[in-house]
Amino acid sequence: MIIFLGDVALISKKMSSQYRPKYPYVFNLEYVIGKQEDYIPKQNKINLYSEESNFDEIFGFNPNAVGIANNHIYDYQDAGFENTISIIEEKQIHIVGTSPCYVSDDLCLMAYMDLGVTCDFSIHRETFIKNIEKLRSQNPNVRIVVQMHWGVEHHPKQSAEQTELAHWLIDNGVDLVIGHHPHCIQPIEQYKGKYIFYSLGNALFGDINQPSHYDENGVSKRKYRVKWQGWSRKSLAVTYDEVTNTVIDVEELYQTKNVLHSTGKKVDMRKITKCYTGKFSKLRYIFRKYYLFFVSNSFVDQKVFDLNALRSEVKKNG
Repeated sequence: MIIFLGDVALISKKMSSQYRPKYPYVFNLEYVIGKQEDYIPKQNKINLYSEESNFDEIFGFNPNAVGIANNHIYDYQDAGFENTISIIEEKQIHIVGTSPCYVSDDLCLMAYMDLGVTCDFSIHRETFIKNIEKLRSQNPNVRIVVQMHWGVEHHPKQSAEQTELAHWLIDNGVDLVIGHHPHCIQPIEQYKGKYIFYSLGNALFGDINQPSHYDENGVSKRKYRVKWQGWSRKSLAVTYDEVTNTVIDVEELYQTKNVLHSTGKKVDMRKITKCYTGKFSKLRYIFRKYYLFFVSNSFVDQKVFDLNALRSEVKKNG
């Protein structure tokens, strides 16, 4: 048995979890670990970091593995990435990227990013098919789970591109697809008898209040803030049995005041799909996007509103 959680970023103070996984667990590691002053930040992007990596204290024991195929693991360039990897390895936690990673005798994980730009974590389909064929030839009983970092942030529905890629993955031998990145729950689909979780949402992700958008001189042009709202505080915990190749449980989690809780609810996957694929999903996305920006940048630093953040967003969006 293994449990898949959503995005984790221990970037706020005193983060903790009342939820305790019953089995080995995996999550998407969405920040750089270490001291900010030790690194050179990447330019013109949101930069996430924290010195905290006390997963064992928070969840009761360390994760079996963490996914690193995301858009923040290189926020502080190669030095930040390498130090993060070193810290994770010292904890004897498996690191899941594009290379096949066995986390048990018959369970192999891989992680990719598909956000419209080519990068180290992009999925190259011919190479992927060769990897799957090799895994199956070496171990006919292997179960293959792919974690995908994809989709549109805060959108309640997956894109057509996500659906096409998810179906392609299953058509080419993947047993389970686990999605990350949108910071909210997206639909669940059963395709050819196998499950696709388009986004599990934020598992334990602190509000963002960090210097970002650095220039070529290493000077931050703005402080980036996000005060997560209700849709970004819910997430799913997916329990998967690799022996029977079955999703046996989906539990709803909720984060409040930097503490992760279980709601005690077992999720009806059909209802989630119906809820998040309604005809108003695009309007919900637009509301979420602008409401979140307004709330996050109001009454900060003794200002009614952070106009610098507004100017930055206007410039970014043309």
